[in-house]
Amino acid sequence: MGEKRIETKVCPRCGEELFSDMDICYGCLYDFTHPPNSVAGAAMPPLDEVRTWAGEGDSEDDEQQIDDQLDATLPLDMPARDVGVEGAGGLWVRSSDMETKVDIPPGGLIVGRAPDCDVILHSIAVSRRHVSFEIGQGCLEVRNLGAKNPATVGGREITDTYMMKRGQTVSVCGTLFTYVGEKA
Repeated sequence: MGEKRIETKVCPRCGEELFSDMDICYGCLYDFTHPPNSVAGAAMPPLDEVRTWAGEGDSEDDEQQIDDQLDATLPLDMPARDVGVEGAGGLWVRSSDMETKVDIPPGGLIVGRAPDCDVILHSIAVSRRHVSFEIGQGCLEVRNLGAKNPATVGGREITDTYMMKRGQTVSVCGTLFTYVGEKA
């Protein structure tokens, strides 16, 4: 009997080889369901492009310009960022539009909507710097960074710091972060 051939395709953005029936690239979250000329497809910068925001500075007008740009509806299929290292703990991140695993580097991980965050959530409900995750002794420290809509664990708001155990889930404005522990 002959071998069954599995059909694959290559992501046009990151070059990852994927099964042909996949709609989202697990390497960079590229969405194959949007035609290349659609608004979402046209808005995606190449992976190696560094994104800058006009008007970055210290004045309130500059901050408002940045906020206005961040508040715009952005596709969830923006380039993924390499935020992990081998051997560190990890988070299983999921929302209604995506699901991925993110490693936590030794210095921790910051979640927010600012472009300098490690995990960027494109929602006006998310603060610029919302929460941080840092590996602690046998747990994961989740710290509120002054978010207006605090993250929650089991429906309870995180007002300062919370020690998360493996398997627990934090909700950041509807995006779920489950601590999956350290890699074996």
